Amino acid sequence: MIMPTISRKLYRLYNLKVEIRFIDHNPPHMHITSLVDDINWMIDLNGELRKGSIKTKKQQKLFKIVEYWMEVHKDDLWDRWYKAVNSMMVDYID
Repeated sequence: MIMPTISRKLYRLYNLKVEIRFIDHNPPHMHITSLVDDINWMIDLNGELRKGSIKTKKQQKLFKIVEYWMEVHKDDLWDRWYKAVNSMMVDYID
């Protein structure tokens, strides 16, 4: 399944890949992965961790960074979700 990356900044600064899948299921969510920090999260667009776990202090810190980033870009995230599930072009948020 194609998964557009929507944040270059979180990847560049924290090695976090943020993706929204095309034609994905509800609830609206995004996937956050990092091989370096053993992260495989599914977070709904309201900020709730739906899949994955937070095991280390570094992961806790990274989750807080993602929460803050989501709050700042809340409208943009909903826009990208709508576009992705309707097979429209999805661009970067930052």
